[in-house]
Amino acid sequence: MWENMQKQHENQSKIAQALKAINISQSPNETSEHNLNNTQQLRVQIKMWHSEFQRLMLHQKEYVKSLNSWLKLNLISIDNSLKDKIPSPQNPKIQSLLRIWQDQLEKLPEEGAKTAINTFAAVIDTIVQYQSDEMELKDNCEETRRKLSKKSRKFEEWCDKQIAKRTPMEEMDPDMADDEVIADQQMVVEALKRRLEEEEDEYRRRCIQVKEKSLMNLKNGLPEVFTAMSKFSVIQRYVIMWQNYYPSKVSRAH
Repeated sequence: MWENMQKQHENQSKIAQALKAINISQSPNETSEHNLNNTQQLRVQIKMWHSEFQRLMLHQKEYVKSLNSWLKLNLISIDNSLKDKIPSPQNPKIQSLLRIWQDQLEKLPEEGAKTAINTFAAVIDTIVQYQSDEMELKDNCEETRRKLSKKSRKFEEWCDKQIAKRTPMEEMDPDMADDEVIADQQMVVEALKRRLEEEEDEYRRRCIQVKEKSLMNLKNGLPEVFTAMSKFSVIQRYVIMWQNYYPSKVSRAH
């Protein structure tokens, strides 16, 4: 398992390094709902990865500790009066194995791997926040666009009614017409148009920023996590190999 994991992480590390040369200038700027959902799912999976990794290391250590406790209870006879522990003939082999096994587990770069996963989870959190903010701006634009469409339609209908109600005298004399009222209503529509233009400009700028920042974070975060996990799996692999080798070595020696 650990050999396969090592190979997988090494391949992933190479792919992550290749991100540094990727060109995103021709890719879409906008974050879609699908993009955001995928990023959120990735965040969930990475946090599960971090949690499961912690459990794996904890269970390995607890397993060795439990074996040690079992040995003390079952393979070491205790004189009730003197409390003198007398090892059985089998003890040196298995106890030496467990002691060195525990030492090897303690030497694993566990904290480095956990930190790398946790740091990458924070990177994805940041990207999710970027994308969520971008989608919120998009929603604001769409809401303003709907308001503008509704206001424009009502304004046009109102203007048509006002013009239809004009008398011939009002048509001939501008002072008698209600052009000022129409102008006031038109200002409301124009204000919404300007607001929409400003929101769309901000949204377009944010799209580009999110794409660039997200890629930069991935370029920095991915190589670190896969390099750390690759190093960890190499050492863990040798620990497992040593566990398989040591008992046979001890057996031959005895």
